[in-house]
Amino acid sequence: MRVKEFYEGYWQQDYAPPQSDPTSAQRMVRLEAVLGPLMAASRGTTRHVLDAGCGDGAFLVFLRRLGLRVSGLELAEAAAARARRRCPDADVQVGSLEEPPVRFDDQTFDAVWCSEVLEQLFGVHNALAELNRLLKPGGLLMLTTPYHGFAKNLLIAAVAFDGHYNPDLSHIRFFTRRTLARSLRRAGFEPVRWEGLGRVWPLWKSVFVVARKAGPPGPPPQVVG
Repeated sequence: MRVKEFYEGYWQQDYAPPQSDPTSAQRMVRLEAVLGPLMAASRGTTRHVLDAGCGDGAFLVFLRRLGLRVSGLELAEAAAARARRRCPDADVQVGSLEEPPVRFDDQTFDAVWCSEVLEQLFGVHNALAELNRLLKPGGLLMLTTPYHGFAKNLLIAAVAFDGHYNPDLSHIRFFTRRTLARSLRRAGFEPVRWEGLGRVWPLWKSVFVVARKAGPPGPPPQVVG
């Protein structure tokens, strides 16, 4: 089954919507904390934010309520249709970050929100490089991805390996702070903020990262077989 077919099927079935995630409220608090100063410095200009992997549009609605101009990107047409209904004034496009270019012009956005997406991608560098293209110079990439630190990894290996690394699930990438920072810097970003989401350290559910566009992306990593 192709990746797009998998997610089309996912969004066409009954499911627990993303806003039911217990960390959604925490993510919104952190988003507002990051975007508040950006909006304050806008001098009357409405900032434009992309939700890359917008799902059914829950965060598009939240970002719109902050007073931002919003656009969304989704792989599955079924999800994009839900997002358009939920946030009618958002420009929601269907496309894959792993197969650029997506249907937005260079340097369109002041900020990009990409939540719980990277861990589901095979071509992480392609995706981050495409987000770099879409951001204005100095623009912000705000993302979350499942947290993997030393203590949590040991606990998973000891008592929950089969469930956590279940091959039937959609997560195929597992980042530590070091490997995520390396991926971001390779794609032309400089991480400036790291925070945990859900549970307590060192068992955070996810990590919230803010990275600033520092330059063009570098070459993709060599494939190791």
